[in-house]
Amino acid sequence: MNNIANELLGKALDKQVPYTWHSLNRVQLDDVMKEFAELIVREAAELVKRASISKVGHTWRSADYVVLEHFGVDK
Repeated sequence: MNNIANELLGKALDKQVPYTWHSLNRVQLDDVMKEFAELIVREAAELVKRASISKVGHTWRSADYVVLEHFGVDK
């Protein structure tokens, strides 16, 4: 994963436990992970909406490739 995932996790931590997240309990950690997952899904959905199929040079890329590339995940 690239820095986008880390940035989204940081946003999730800031939203769910802005006071401090150095000593999360299980409920807080679950809330953070849920928020993080929702942010990733929303980010991926936005990518698909903007570029369900995009053309780079003479190469067409499918939406799944665009999402994987955006998050730095190898296909």
